[in-house]
Amino acid sequence: MTSSTLIKSFERAKEDNRAALLTYTVGGDPDKKTSLNIFKSIAESGADIIECGLGHGANIGDGGAIQDSTYRALSGGIKTDDIFEIIEDFKKDYETDVIIMTYQNKIMAYGEEDFLEKCVSSKVSGIICVDWPWPLNLDFAKNVKKIVLYSYNCFALLQMKTD
Repeated sequence: MTSSTLIKSFERAKEDNRAALLTYTVGGDPDKKTSLNIFKSIAESGADIIECGLGHGANIGDGGAIQDSTYRALSGGIKTDDIFEIIEDFKKDYETDVIIMTYQNKIMAYGEEDFLEKCVSSKVSGIICVDWPWPLNLDFAKNVKKIVLYSYNCFALLQMKTD
């Protein structure tokens, strides 16, 4: 896993005098094969970055379309390892960056170090974890730097009311 490719995606867009196109899809919706084909179609349509959501059963913070997609994926039996397989298969033929959007409980349930090692082996370019606020995420950030050898940047998502 390296953020250098992610940075290059933004630099290429800047050189082309355009915004980077970042798309979102729920991994495994509605099944592994279709999800992989969706990844390929997104890349072939010119997206710079694919944001892949890891579904879970309590995604009440997501909108209706994402909740529906997540429900289809989970109802079809999709697990986190299946999504890593989809990403790994995709990255065999495509250079488009893939970032994972997930929640703290998914990472904790998988095991922080195991999750990060799987991100590295699957060639994930970044992680967005929306509900792991600073400073509670500092230990995770240290694990990121330890496991991916400082080649990865951690970004915190802040809202206007964040102190």
